[in-house]
Amino acid sequence: ADEVFRLQTGVLIPASSSRNLSFETSLNLQSADSFPPRHPSVSGDVSFDLNLNGEIREILDRIKDILVRNKHLESEVQEYEKEVALREEMEVALKESLREAERVGIRLHRNDTDIEYLKNTLLKMYRTGEAENLLPVFATILVFSPEELQSCRDGLKAIQEGQVPLPGAAAAVDASFSGAANVFNSLTNWASWTSTI
Repeated sequence: ADEVFRLQTGVLIPASSSRNLSFETSLNLQSADSFPPRHPSVSGDVSFDLNLNGEIREILDRIKDILVRNKHLESEVQEYEKEVALREEMEVALKESLREAERVGIRLHRNDTDIEYLKNTLLKMYRTGEAENLLPVFATILVFSPEELQSCRDGLKAIQEGQVPLPGAAAAVDASFSGAANVFNSLTNWASWTSTI
């Protein structure tokens, strides 16, 4: 007796011909088992298709809603990331401004301290005549270069030996004082002449 295979598609295949089926056909038969069985009535097929279409539409609508929400959430995330980046930039700028203000305060305080120290050192130098001993202090306060420091040492040595370190500068200072004295004398003479008139 011939055995008959019934496929999900409703096609009857005799057992003798099933032995001659190719490998591809057997795969198609196996995959046919994965589909739901078809209903024998036509109205059943239509209602199944309608139910399937309704379910597919419902699933597609849900996917569409999820995609819309996902897009909305992604845009919110981008806005939050921009806001966070902006706040981080502002924080960095504010911290740098605060550090700069602290540095300015330190400089101002230091300048006041340095000027007061410089004043006291100058007074000590003029009162005691310890210019040579106080030269390193001045060099530190005024940040002398090595050349400037050596120039000061040479000048102090020349003064100790009785020489004028910068004769040209001294002559210019003397000339300016004598010129100012001449102008003062001229003004005094003119004032006395106008008072006699």
